[in-house]
Amino acid sequence: MVELKVGESLAQDIYDEQGRLLLKEGTVLIQELIDSLQKKDIDTVYIDVEEKQVAEAEQEEALSLEAMEQNDLDLQALIKAHEKLSFEMKRVALRGTYNKSIQDTIQRDLEQLIQPYLLSDQHRAIRYFMHMKESQKEYSYESHSINTAVLCALLGRWLSLDPHFIIEAALAGLLHDVGENRIPQNIFKKRGSLTSEEWNLVKTHPEKGAVILARTNWIHPRITLAVLRHHERLDGTGYPTGCPGSEIPLYARMIAVSGSFDALTSNRPYREASSIFYAIADLRDRSFGQLDARITRLLYDKILEYYIEQEVQLSNGNRGVIVKAKKNGIVRPLVKSGQQLFDLTEKEAPSILHVEKQQ
Repeated sequence: MVELKVGESLAQDIYDEQGRLLLKEGTVLIQELIDSLQKKDIDTVYIDVEEKQVAEAEQEEALSLEAMEQNDLDLQALIKAHEKLSFEMKRVALRGTYNKSIQDTIQRDLEQLIQPYLLSDQHRAIRYFMHMKESQKEYSYESHSINTAVLCALLGRWLSLDPHFIIEAALAGLLHDVGENRIPQNIFKKRGSLTSEEWNLVKTHPEKGAVILARTNWIHPRITLAVLRHHERLDGTGYPTGCPGSEIPLYARMIAVSGSFDALTSNRPYREASSIFYAIADLRDRSFGQLDARITRLLYDKILEYYIEQEVQLSNGNRGVIVKAKKNGIVRPLVKSGQQLFDLTEKEAPSILHVEKQQ
């Protein structure tokens, strides 16, 4: 039985299981009557609803449908913008060159793509990103470049950067792996471990990318430097030069976090995609020395906020809903399954297998 309220009136007579009249149509409910109905397990009650309430409910439903339709339209526009930019990035990969004509087209398409992420509320922006990731069947140069660009734009927004610098950061994210196009592609598609020779070749892609961009006179040096340094780490363990954190600029730090998150959560030839929560745990661990702690925390805090109230599949076979992310166990939140509340930080607690796809 739905929750009855004091003051509501009955739209029909109520009878018990023996057919005896309990309450007549038009009776105004008081708390004692509501308690009595509940004790008698009366599960069907018809309540008079005023025309105003009906109109309000219909209006609310219409607005909800309108919002859903608008969301669908926004997603369709986003998918088209993504496809356009993906096509241009494939051209870059196939040609191995980067000229002014391609740059103008790419920058225009990039700005068109990231606008919905910058103008939407935070929850919807992350939903857009997750939707685009879920629609990507496999990892590719262009999908990774675009995903990194979008995350850089979102980080720029959350860092309160000026719009011009948000675009620059996104463009740096888009072009960060352009040097990979100067390396034999079979290396990136290899299923087994790379040889030391192959790995040393892979580690040259930041320099190769910086050389490509430095030869132009329309790419800002900030972007070129970010491409060169995006695999450097704060503790000096990165490549190609192992420079200290003081020499790693903001855009490169943003790419390091964004690119790592996207790579971890994407299927690769040599491994399956990691779960969102595993990726967050990995980023958190690397923020103690390698990745910029503020940027890393910003990204995983926003993503965790998005997953509150979302449905998950647990390792014990249950489905549940995330109700809270714990500060001392950010990747092991509180999950409600039926009437049970699981604290996933506890030793015997189940773990999250995966998050259910959102419609």
